[in-house]
Amino acid sequence: MSPVCAIQSTANVDLFSDMAVGPESIVIRGVQRNALVQYHAPVSQMTAARIFSDLASTWKMETTFTSSMDEIVLHPAYQQIIGLGPVAIPLIADELRSEPNYWFAALRALTGANPVPEEHRGDVAAMTYDWLRWLSARGYSA
Repeated sequence: MSPVCAIQSTANVDLFSDMAVGPESIVIRGVQRNALVQYHAPVSQMTAARIFSDLASTWKMETTFTSSMDEIVLHPAYQQIIGLGPVAIPLIADELRSEPNYWFAALRALTGANPVPEEHRGDVAAMTYDWLRWLSARGYSA
């Protein structure tokens, strides 16, 4: 055993006297601990608004040049937004007010409603107006 390994092994035994582990195990446990702290903890502490914002940014960026409605609404980030449940409704309403986009399928999934008349279908501006009016009547106004 090299002198460095002997020192590390001795140091590891002193640090973890109740465990018989080598330096490789310590490194692996440190990596696992850092992963838990740096990866999982912040996600569990994120607000719904932050999660929504991150997902919406990803969705917009990855579907900017997509013309397929199926690809747009089946995108994983869009589906995760729907998965946020009713908490996403006012966040989508705010998003529609500031930057109209195809949030209509998500709103239908979350509310079970479709306030867009037949003659407005396909017209994003008209559909946005219809949804914002409907949402406002139900208390989702800013």
